[in-house]
Amino acid sequence: MYPTRAMRSWIFGIMLPYRALCLILKHRGLAVLSLLPLFLAALLSYFIFQSLNEYALRYLSGFITSDYLRWISYLLQLILFIAVSLAYSFLAGLVALPFNDFLAEKTESYCVPALPPPPHEVNHHITSRFRLIWIDLIKTLMSGFILLLCFLMSWIPIVHFFAAALAFVVMTLQYISFPQTRRFKTFRDDLRFVFTHPFACLGFGMILTTCFAVPILGAFMLPLAVVGGTLLVAHGQDLT
Repeated sequence: MYPTRAMRSWIFGIMLPYRALCLILKHRGLAVLSLLPLFLAALLSYFIFQSLNEYALRYLSGFITSDYLRWISYLLQLILFIAVSLAYSFLAGLVALPFNDFLAEKTESYCVPALPPPPHEVNHHITSRFRLIWIDLIKTLMSGFILLLCFLMSWIPIVHFFAAALAFVVMTLQYISFPQTRRFKTFRDDLRFVFTHPFACLGFGMILTTCFAVPILGAFMLPLAVVGGTLLVAHGQDLT
């Protein structure tokens, strides 16, 4: 019975990005908060591409004759396009930072089962806001430390399998943190959630890590990760 429940929980984690996509497509507010950072990142990427291309052509025009400059420009544009495409996911992640918490908060309105409401003071006291920022900072530092350990352990034979699983879990921690932090849940509370639902968290972290490793696709996974992490917290009681 237990292996069946574990497998069901793992598959649930794998399918969370798809559930998140369905929810985003169903609600316009979620779609706007999901697409706006991607659009802004695309504009920023285009601006960077054009600026680098113009600067490089002006620089090269002083050394290369016009007969070869056109062919060099084609090659240069191809190289810059590949470089900017690879950097797009990183840029999208930076642009999305101010939007992620709003997206997670908006997602809570559509969660079934519903999440318990956050404490009243979250939106009404400035000191509570600073407390949330402090909790989020501690979580980020702890996650970074664990990821560093995973990187070091990845060089050790056999142990690197454990390091990969731990990295998947840390990836999940990043995205269950949004609804958890709004309820003043600490890093220890997040770890307790992971240990309570290890297979769902492992599956969710696996699919996120795999998709984030693919250029451009990783950018489109960002809103799915935020919404999926919120859904995972909401469905936590169904996975025990």
